[in-house]
Amino acid sequence: MIDNLALRWVVTILFAISAALTVYAMVRQPLRWPAYVGHVLHLIMAVAMIVMAWPFSMSWPTTGPMVFFIVAAIWFLVTLAFPSSVLAEPECGCGDVCTCGANCGCVPATDSVFGRSVAVYHAVMMGAMAWMYAVMNGSLLPGSTSASASGAVEYTSALGELVLAHDHGSGGMDMPGMDMTGTSQPAYITPINWILTIGFAIAAVVWLYRYLDRRRRAGTTSDVLAFAGDISQICMAAGMSIMFGVML
Repeated sequence: MIDNLALRWVVTILFAISAALTVYAMVRQPLRWPAYVGHVLHLIMAVAMIVMAWPFSMSWPTTGPMVFFIVAAIWFLVTLAFPSSVLAEPECGCGDVCTCGANCGCVPATDSVFGRSVAVYHAVMMGAMAWMYAVMNGSLLPGSTSASASGAVEYTSALGELVLAHDHGSGGMDMPGMDMTGTSQPAYITPINWILTIGFAIAAVVWLYRYLDRRRRAGTTSDVLAFAGDISQICMAAGMSIMFGVML
């Protein structure tokens, strides 16, 4: 969990907004089945991140969620092989640009550069979730050793305090750059967490630019929930960047 209460609420609000907008996209109008799968995976991810920020999740298992998000990452990579006719919403007719916003439930076709980039980005995001659970577990990553038998790990970073839990029966371990007696971690964890922190921060800026650019286009709807998908991705990327930043 994140021990800093203010930061915990910031992360919770970001992922709660993302989850709410994901549900909105699903119920606004019928979608093709791949779109529902993608939205459900993002909804589960948002809820998982909210849970991860709070104390009651400290003793929960991590191996199961890790495997789930590995499968979710594979799913988004598999969509690269889907023809555009399976992904696009024909009644929308907006293609990659999706000028009608999230109201139509458009899914970018993966036969374009933009569509492939988005699919890979979502796969990376799901993979990052799996990575976070693997680090929290304390014993799954190559080169990991742990001597703690308490079942919980606590460390402090510049952004706040994060207490990590692990699977029952496995040892706890500290995060990179943190001093914890009796535990050690592979040196590669810190660079990877830095890459993910910066990468998701950049992604949040990119999604924000995309949202503002689409809102400025002539003829854009004045609906406050237009392009809700972009807003959801902004919140999710920002929340991920904060969570990985806490782990540094």
